[in-house]
Amino acid sequence: MSLVVLSNQQSESELLGQESSIFKPYSFRNALSSTLTIPRNSQIALQSAKINLDGSVMIGGDSKVFYLYFGQGIKFNGSTHGNSWNTIDDMEQSTAVPIRINLFDGVSPTTKVNSNELGEAVEKALRESFTHPQFMNRVEVQPKLTATGDFQGYEFAFRAGILGNGGAAAYQLNNYIPPTGSALALLQWQKRYGGVANGWLYPANPDGTPAAGKFSLPILFGSTASVTFNVPPLANVGTTNLKAECEYDITEAVLGKVAGQPDIDPTTTVKWFCGLGRSSTGRQGDQVRQGARNNINPSYYRYNNGSDYLQWLKFFYDVGVFMTNENQGGGSGGGGYQYLAGDMNVGQCVCDTFDNAGNVRGGGARFMPKMKVYPYWNDPTSSFTAGGSAWGGAGTAEPNPLRPFNLFTDVLNDGGTVSRVMFRVNGETCKILIESTARTQYIICDYDDTNDAHQNLKPLSQDCWNLYPMMAMNNQRVTAAGSRQKSLTITRFSGANDNFRVPGNEWVNADGTLATHNGLPAGGWNDPSLPGGYRDWNAHLEQNSQGEAVQGLMGRPFINRGSLIYRDAGGNYVAAPNPVKYGNVTGNDPTDLVYNLQRPALILQDSNRYTPTPESSSAQILGFKNIPVQNTEIDQTATGSKVDWYMSSTSVPNFVSTKSIFVRLDNFTQESVNAFRGNISKIIAHLPRFVQEAPSGEGAMYLEPAERVYLDLNNSDVLRVNSFDVSLVYQDETYATSLQGSTIIVLHIRPKE
Repeated sequence: MSLVVLSNQQSESELLGQESSIFKPYSFRNALSSTLTIPRNSQIALQSAKINLDGSVMIGGDSKVFYLYFGQGIKFNGSTHGNSWNTIDDMEQSTAVPIRINLFDGVSPTTKVNSNELGEAVEKALRESFTHPQFMNRVEVQPKLTATGDFQGYEFAFRAGILGNGGAAAYQLNNYIPPTGSALALLQWQKRYGGVANGWLYPANPDGTPAAGKFSLPILFGSTASVTFNVPPLANVGTTNLKAECEYDITEAVLGKVAGQPDIDPTTTVKWFCGLGRSSTGRQGDQVRQGARNNINPSYYRYNNGSDYLQWLKFFYDVGVFMTNENQGGGSGGGGYQYLAGDMNVGQCVCDTFDNAGNVRGGGARFMPKMKVYPYWNDPTSSFTAGGSAWGGAGTAEPNPLRPFNLFTDVLNDGGTVSRVMFRVNGETCKILIESTARTQYIICDYDDTNDAHQNLKPLSQDCWNLYPMMAMNNQRVTAAGSRQKSLTITRFSGANDNFRVPGNEWVNADGTLATHNGLPAGGWNDPSLPGGYRDWNAHLEQNSQGEAVQGLMGRPFINRGSLIYRDAGGNYVAAPNPVKYGNVTGNDPTDLVYNLQRPALILQDSNRYTPTPESSSAQILGFKNIPVQNTEIDQTATGSKVDWYMSSTSVPNFVSTKSIFVRLDNFTQESVNAFRGNISKIIAHLPRFVQEAPSGEGAMYLEPAERVYLDLNNSDVLRVNSFDVSLVYQDETYATSLQGSTIIVLHIRPKE
């Protein structure tokens, strides 16, 4: 029997040898001055090993994944488990989906980092993946240190506060309305399609500069022309500065009719739409929609699905107000909703499995979102219900309230006509108002958690985190001379600013300079695939052919208008509130705005509460040992007059390699099987994970197995050896580069017993 002592360098105390091409601590050769003869039929085993970890961590694919969740907390075994944030029973009731976070995405399966580099990588991944407008690019991950500088883990801060324009510049709102006919937009269109869009007008101010936010059709245009911008309203509303607003001037779109006159003259009016919708990388026609036939539609939407669809509204939107200038039957006239010329309709694209009409057939069509009319005249919050303050002359109740307000025949209570439509977003709720020419505001619909479920618009769930202004017109029936030019104009808009832009993808002027507003970069007004465009959670999934995940969220029972929450088996509306409340932003503007129901959480191990979270496995390296779900708390002491959520590592991370290390003898005749790689290997021993459990994850570590495992050398004759080639590798047999300094391997050779 023989002991063989092998090492990559002479000194055990010097941390050298990393750069040597021959004597690296994870790969070296020891040549013998004389030949060693090994008897036939011998065996070899690892006697002991001494290694030095360099303080870095080798993160394998098994520790690169965790999930971010922003929504209402899920109860633990049916109880809140001491956390009042846990308000819902399961994921089926949630308005959110866990977002997969991949560390070092696109890098090799094994990544070597130190504690600071890991923190930076986690911060970067969270900033890129958390696409909520209040959090985008505003998550911070910092090392958690003792007073003496010892590493204790990480501190996570989710910066939630967005101040009014009087606050710090980095948190100001972007009220900038870019010109719809900017030189940049025209240039992009010409580069893409070789000319100006047919039927598209680029309105100008008297001085010749593009008019901000104006969309106009100057000629007869048979197809619906539409435009989609790409900046989200922020999901917060204060008591002083109303922040999440998008307002449209519709005066010219309905020009040609005077309220109170019963005659309908379709030769001077147009079909029009204004609202809010999501971005999408899906294609249905051209991707840029300035004057194109269709709008940007997600992969899970077909415009002619359901009983309410209209042929001229071919695009997906989330909420909107629209009018047709002729009597039309919904669902292509097949017995669906009946639209009357001049009626002011509210619509939403939402799942309704009860509605199986339309031209899209097959079982899957039932589960797709479809355009549905929202009967605001039955909404108790509306000014247009029976006896509401909007109908007729002063003090006059509408005699037949169970119908839409008609812009041709009905008169508002103040005697004025409808001039503007406003969408006001607060958390998961959307309030729609109109304003008369006399500047009186009336509520079309608003959220009230005491209403019956069908008397509220759908929640602005995770798929609606980022909503963009949308406008569309169709002037096909306008034949009266001088009446063809119609327009819609954005007159007010509140969007995210510098925090929301994606670095390196900012909106630029036609001359290539960076566009600014209030001295800050203006981002996000372009198509998602163009510079300045923004790719949110929905578009990211679509781009990766995972649109069914978005459709799955929209089909949950509390959103699906065909579920028993909204309709009974006979199709009648259920007289009961939605069991899942919508979250709002509360507090005094702007010092303590905070969501009343939602908050961020990290899913660090595969969870049976927050699903799906497959492969989640980052609890140990982030300092949350044995904690599958880590919730955030509100930091009331945050600086800058804003409310933040935070969390902190609950244990000191064992900042050592998450990959086991194996000893491989490369130039001998033994054989083992690496089934993970599916091949024959030269591995002779495994250095178990427990050998690396030093408190600091750095320095010398020693192993002597309690029981040696011998491998046959398969030598039927004597074996003459001149050198030993040793490698220390990971499971995939790549080098264990987290080693430094001196490595000592002791082998034991014996005759086979």
